[in-house]
Parts: sequence; structure tokens; C-alpha cells
Amino acid sequence: MGQGSTFLVYLPLAVAERPTEPVAPVLRSAGGTETILLVEDEPSVRLVATAMLRQLGYRVLVAADGPAALRLWAKHAREIHLLVTDMVMPEGLTGLELAARLRAAQRTLKVIVISGYTDEILKAEQLNAAGATLLPKPFEFEAFAATVCTALG
Repeated sequence: MGQGSTFLVYLPLAVAERPTEPVAPVLRSAGGTETILLVEDEPSVRLVATAMLRQLGYRVLVAADGPAALRLWAKHAREIHLLVTDMVMPEGLTGLELAARLRAAQRTLKVIVISGYTDEILKAEQLNAAGATLLPKPFEFEAFAATVCTALG
């Protein structure tokens, strides 16, 4: 009796996060004319992103991977204004590789890459070469809407 252990726990001092500037809400009337090709392998992200884009009035073509996106592209290339693609996907085709293929066929195609990876993995020169804008995951509706509207001009 009378014996025990003493533990000292040292935690790093938490630095208060600077508040981020709120993104102005983007209001768009229903019935947008642009068509967006959304490529996302994660079903829940794909479902939410599709719902967000449709709520903004866009027509959305949805693919779960690069090969499915290429099949949609073959049928609808002339209709597609924007590619929104995940960076890392199954079936051996990354978002940047998909973007490069599609932009080779249509130089005016706008591209948004959504990714949970840091800027260390996605270098600015890779994004610029693909003509892409990076939108980090997770993202909020307002940030997604603003990025899409900006990309489409």
C-alpha cells in the first residue's frame, strides 16, 4: 500500500488559430447552363458534391473513376465546361492525368482538383500545367460554390 505511479504529461502549447475570412455566399439562380463533369471515387463525397452543384443549378455528369470519366467525356465532350476531379482515384488514373488528357482535347476546359492532400504533394507547377485550381478537402458549400463560379468565369 502507499505505492503508486506519478505521470507527468507535457502537451504542446496550443496556438490560437487565426480566424479565416468568411467566404461571401455565392447566389446563383436555378437552371445554370453549364455542365460539370464530377469525378470522385468516395461515394459520400460524390453524393454531397453532386447535390451541391445541382443546388447551384448546374447539370452534373458523375463518374467514380478516370475510365468512367473518359467514357462520359466521349459521349458529352462538347457539353462539358468544367472538370471537378479528385486527385487520387482507383483504376490507375490520377485527377491531374485525367485533366491533362481532357485538356489536350479541349484547351478551354476549366479544371478544379479536390484533394485531402497537402500542398507539399500537389505542387503549384503541377496544377498550373494541368490548368487546374486546387480546392482542399474538406470544403464547405460556400467555398465550393465560389471556386466553381470563379473557374467558370
